[in-house]
Amino acid sequence: LFRSLRSLGGLPSLGGLAAVRFRKLQASDRKELKLLHSEWFPVSYPDGFYEEACVTGTLGSVAAVLPIEDGKGCNQMHNSCKELLIGAAIFRTSFPEPRFDMDSVVQGGAQACMAGAAGYVLTLGVVDGARGYGLARELLDRAFAAIQAELPQLRAIWVHVACYNQPAMALYEK
Repeated sequence: LFRSLRSLGGLPSLGGLAAVRFRKLQASDRKELKLLHSEWFPVSYPDGFYEEACVTGTLGSVAAVLPIEDGKGCNQMHNSCKELLIGAAIFRTSFPEPRFDMDSVVQGGAQACMAGAAGYVLTLGVVDGARGYGLARELLDRAFAAIQAELPQLRAIWVHVACYNQPAMALYEK
């Protein structure tokens, strides 16, 4: 389905951003998220990462899903729809220990980050057929808002991106 989404006309063919529902990742997203991450990123994340993002909620998240008709009816008000995960942002607002890169994030370095002055976007990805329609920007904006809501002393949010990923670099530079 993901591969055919682009040939079907991309996200607009399914109703555009207006058709997308945003929520936190859930335990039921774990397997699909792991598969998507293997397509999106050049690194492999341990099972504990998916546990924190989808089950325990230790990591914050914003999931972008499309409701899918299964022929049995779909009631979005009661969450009885099947959903297709088409994008996700995962972030951290608290840190179990200082990270190697904290000193370059904000004045006060690791100590300030550990005290809630900074948040970290670990991953952000969108399926190919939904790229170029503003979904990544919406996920990033919602992740930033969630980080700000959790960290009243927030002064910085940081990300890492592969230098060859020009679309991601352009998104983050905006």
